[in-house]
Amino acid sequence: MLNLDGQPLSIVNIKRAIVLGMNNSNTTVLRYYDRTISSVNGKIQIPAVMIYSKYVKINRKKTPSKRAIRARDKNKCLYCGIDLYSEIFTIDHVVPVSRFKKKSSANTWENQVSCCRKCNCKKGNRTPEEANMKMISKPKKMEILFLVDSIPEEWKDYL
Repeated sequence: MLNLDGQPLSIVNIKRAIVLGMNNSNTTVLRYYDRTISSVNGKIQIPAVMIYSKYVKINRKKTPSKRAIRARDKNKCLYCGIDLYSEIFTIDHVVPVSRFKKKSSANTWENQVSCCRKCNCKKGNRTPEEANMKMISKPKKMEILFLVDSIPEEWKDYL
């Protein structure tokens, strides 16, 4: 779903896209997927890109979510490189939270990394240098809106 100014607004599932594409006067379908689905009324095209007819002011979060950090780090511990699953996944603050005047100042893209429990415990309340641990890659800010594994071809002209 695109905002009135053409900026991406949200991703909706197929069922919601069909309902919005058929029954909502506030949305206009700009592009359909090549496939269709069958219903009792015949074949239905699946909307791939729609635009909302009213402008929605977006309040972007300044701090990244755990999900966003995990996606950026490709679901790997940035210290030992193992694949993370929910039981061992943690967020590590590169510079410990205790060294900031305000906790919110520590929650930045550059100061948070995906980490396994074992490495997070080993590092403790120290910087990687103090703990004698090396990061596989340097954390960086991501300028993305949505976390998807792959971008459908139909979306590429609109992103």
